[in-house]
Parts: sequence; structure tokens; C-alpha cells
Amino acid sequence: MSIGSKIREFRKACGWTQKELSEKAGVATVTIQQYERGVRQPRLEQLEKIAAAFQCSISEFVDVEPLEFKLIDPETVTEEQKAQWEKEGENIRKLISYLETIGYEFNYKIADFGAELYYSLKAVNENELYILSEDEAGRLFDSVSSYTRFLLQDILKSKSPLDVS
Repeated sequence: MSIGSKIREFRKACGWTQKELSEKAGVATVTIQQYERGVRQPRLEQLEKIAAAFQCSISEFVDVEPLEFKLIDPETVTEEQKAQWEKEGENIRKLISYLETIGYEFNYKIADFGAELYYSLKAVNENELYILSEDEAGRLFDSVSSYTRFLLQDILKSKSPLDVS
């Protein structure tokens, strides 16, 4: 069940309207409506306000399970797996470095909500924290990489290469 569905379920169980919840939580009514419809996901700060209005923990809205680690026998790891892990690690390091230059802190594998790993993305200047799924983090990396390649090709179209031989 989505966070928005859980908010709606709690609100209805309390017999509140969306307007009443928004007043109790200090969150705009339209924002509550968007959460409940799944149009937006609440930031941690907003979710804390909503949980406080219901006098419960934010864990009521987010399915959190302990992170389980599977130990891997180094003798069974193939060279192909090692190469893939190294490539993924390098890609994550590049993404983290880039995000830091534009004012974000990116922490990976912070929690396991169900079957997927989630990542935190913090906007440093606004002091806002966002949670990204593994898929969203992958899409972010892919879009940064593909846009950079696209822009580079566009820039280089008007340039003549220099002979470096």
C-alpha cells in the first residue's frame, strides 16, 4: 500500500476531512490531496508533521524492514561479477561527485523497504531530505550520462578535431 493510501486510511479512520488533516498537520490541503492521489510523495519533514497529527510514528506510513546481508564466498565470485560491481561502484562514485558539485548529498543503500534498496538525496542549502528507490537512482545516473553525451555531441558538431598524431 502506498504512503498516500495509508495517509487516506488513517485520515478516514479518524473521521477527518483532508482540510482537517491539513490544519492539524500544518500542510496545505492541496498537498494532502496530491499525496493521497499518489501525484506527489511527501518529504520526510512533511511526513513527520502528518504522523504527529495522527500521534503515530512515520513508520506507520513507510514499510521498513531490516536490511539483510547475504555473505558471499569470495572463492565463488566470477571475474565478470567483479568487473560489473567495479563498474557500478565507479558509476555511483561519479554520480555522487557530480551531485555534490550542484549542492546535494547522496547516500546509498541506507535502508531496505521491502525488496528494494533506497537511497537518500539531501538538498544541502534547503536542508531537505528525499528518498529515492534503486530504480530512480539508476534513472538519475542514466539521464545524467545520456544528457552529457547528447550535449557533448551537439557541442562537437560545430568543432573541427585537432590532429594530435
